[in-house]
Amino acid sequence: MMITPERARTSLRSLLRNPLGSLRHNAGLPLVLLASIALVAACAAPPDKYTAADIQQASTSGNLAALYDQIEADLKDPALGETQRQTMQLRLSEAGRTLAQGSAKEVRAAVQSSALPDGLVPLKVYDAQASRLESIKRWDAATFQRVSTEITDGKKKTEEAIAAGEAQLAGLSDSQVDEKLALMDQLGALNGAGTDEQVEYAEQKVAILKDLREKANTAIENEDFSDAQRMLATIAAVNPADQQVDEKLVEVDAKLFEQRFYDALANDRPDDAYQALVTLSEAPNFEKVRPRLSESADVMADHFVTLGSSASQSKQWRNAFRWFTQSRDIRERLGLSQPGELPQEKPLIQEMHRRYEKARKKEMYGLAWGYLNVIEVLQPDSPKLRRDLRETREEVLQKAVKRVSAARFEDHHRGSSEFGDTVTAEIVQYLFQHLSEDVRIIEREKLAEIEQERGLSKEAAQLQAVDYLIQGNILEAKIDATERNLSQRKRVTTGKERVSNPDWDRWTSMSEKERDRAGMETPPTTTIERDRVEDVQIDQIYHRKVGVFSVSYRVIDADNAKVIFADTQRVKEELEGTDSPAIDIGDFKQEAQVANLPTDSEILEKLAEEISQTVGQKLAAVLVDPELQYEKDADRSVREGNFVGAAEQYAYAVVLSDRKQKDSSKLSESLRESAVAAAPVD
Repeated sequence: MMITPERARTSLRSLLRNPLGSLRHNAGLPLVLLASIALVAACAAPPDKYTAADIQQASTSGNLAALYDQIEADLKDPALGETQRQTMQLRLSEAGRTLAQGSAKEVRAAVQSSALPDGLVPLKVYDAQASRLESIKRWDAATFQRVSTEITDGKKKTEEAIAAGEAQLAGLSDSQVDEKLALMDQLGALNGAGTDEQVEYAEQKVAILKDLREKANTAIENEDFSDAQRMLATIAAVNPADQQVDEKLVEVDAKLFEQRFYDALANDRPDDAYQALVTLSEAPNFEKVRPRLSESADVMADHFVTLGSSASQSKQWRNAFRWFTQSRDIRERLGLSQPGELPQEKPLIQEMHRRYEKARKKEMYGLAWGYLNVIEVLQPDSPKLRRDLRETREEVLQKAVKRVSAARFEDHHRGSSEFGDTVTAEIVQYLFQHLSEDVRIIEREKLAEIEQERGLSKEAAQLQAVDYLIQGNILEAKIDATERNLSQRKRVTTGKERVSNPDWDRWTSMSEKERDRAGMETPPTTTIERDRVEDVQIDQIYHRKVGVFSVSYRVIDADNAKVIFADTQRVKEELEGTDSPAIDIGDFKQEAQVANLPTDSEILEKLAEEISQTVGQKLAAVLVDPELQYEKDADRSVREGNFVGAAEQYAYAVVLSDRKQKDSSKLSESLRESAVAAAPVD
């Protein structure tokens, strides 16, 4: 009987489905084949019940925990074969590891999101992770070990912090209330909201705050407003919404200020009294405190008027002005209207007018303007004062703006001033564009007129006409030019030429037999056309120019003829190019090349412009913001006791700052203080 491959395959499939029946049905098959089929049937394992795809699908759908439980239950079936058991155990491990890693991520997220500002995590948060840790332990031991270690370490740090805080709390005295309250908040947070420990600390805080309230009330009754303020401020910091405490704190602040104010006056410390008001007015709750001071506000302001009047009678003008201005400031801070001209202020105003007239005649306009500023504080509505202020301010501005001129840069190196005018003009233009609000540029022609008019030497005329004089020399303005002849030979194609065909020559040199053996055919032509190549000599002239331009310059202060700034600048430029003639040989053509370098004059003019910009930048940095130097000089004069000089310098600083729309309030205050402190001008 012939057994075809198809019949063998059919019998094998039948045997796998029904081993015994197939043996009877295929009795005609050879015994060896049937035995082989039976062996295959016995060894064939059923398909896997759970696959990696099942694990992935369950994880995606959120059913992985249920699948894990199902696999775990199926593994208890004693009928499982070893291979099936191993496969299912592998799937169980995969599912458990995925579940454990997901739960570990949730644990870490819960811990991190609950961290306190100092990085520690409340104990309650760690304890809340116990159930998750048990599940992780069941699913994957390795993941559990890592997460458990993290939780244990973090919990230990929190417990150590709690122990340290409790020890610190136990060591605090009853007077250290703020520290106690802060520690209780900290310990409550470390234990966790809602824990027995946190509730206990909260109850302790309530008791402490209640005790503070009682003590604060007692302190108010005893007029111990300083202690009452401290205790109420502690309560307000804990309970900022407590309106009752806020109202009491406002009342205590007002009482405490009045107490300090009048105590300072009683002990002849009016400056301390005034400073107490300044400090109070800067407090956040001053708007609530101010109405409670209305009854004593006039008394406070009038007391300083009395102090000013007494100082005026003693011709202590500096103290008089301070008391009068402080009186006005007290009225403004306490919301009182300002009085008109006070008779007590009249002697001071008259003295300032007298000094103003003398200072103006002496052309000391800064000091004169300072006196007017003093009068303006006390008598702001005088029409004549407005005019005097405006006119004197213009005089101050004229003197404040520094006059700067640049003398022609000397060019001794070249024996002419060819570039001296260029450099000077460029520098002046730069300064004019960048320092128009800081300095006034005086043209050289004006200096020449002054020299001629006054019959002065050139140097003397220049110094008398300006505040700063810029002088300079052109050290170098040269071009180093070199030329070098170059020559090279070059093979070029100049056309076409006809030559003997190498294939024809080879064909003719062979016999018929050799041609047949080589399979050669008769070449079509006896000659061929090719490129004609020749050696051409190309001559070139290499040109190189190096331009160098350098200057030295300085700034001279006309007041003392001293050099306040000196510098040297140098610029350089290298240019190169090549000349070559035109070449025309047959088909080879080459255009003539010209180096086309700038002329020497063009190079030097460019370098002169470049160096002028650099010098202009350097000078602008020196001359910019003269008001800062005026202020610095004024401060030094105050330290030296030279209040006349200080007033002049402060005045210059004020007008220039106003011109640039800077805040000059502090400078104006210093101007007034210096003017009233200055000795009269004789």
